[in-house]
Amino acid sequence: MPMETQAVKDAFGQNLPQMRGKNTKAVFFGKTAMPPATRANGLLWYDVPMQNVFAPLIFKESKDSVTALRMIEEQSTKGIETAKAAKSELDKAAKK
Repeated sequence: MPMETQAVKDAFGQNLPQMRGKNTKAVFFGKTAMPPATRANGLLWYDVPMQNVFAPLIFKESKDSVTALRMIEEQSTKGIETAKAAKSELDKAAKK
């Protein structure tokens, strides 16, 4: 890659007074990580509300952990279905 030539590495940060005399070689140590894999079509991100398990369900309502997790799973499944439906509507609107 052109940005990884020795000339670029040597010149990195030299035009900034606060970088002169610093060990800038550490910036170029190691290899660049691969980009994350592309997400398959139809997948979406959903944040499972695990903070709603212990305090409200187990401590306040005295539910057992299996029941509390089942309730959160049901809530999350509904949330995912709603998000998928909204995404589908947006995709349909974008295609028009």
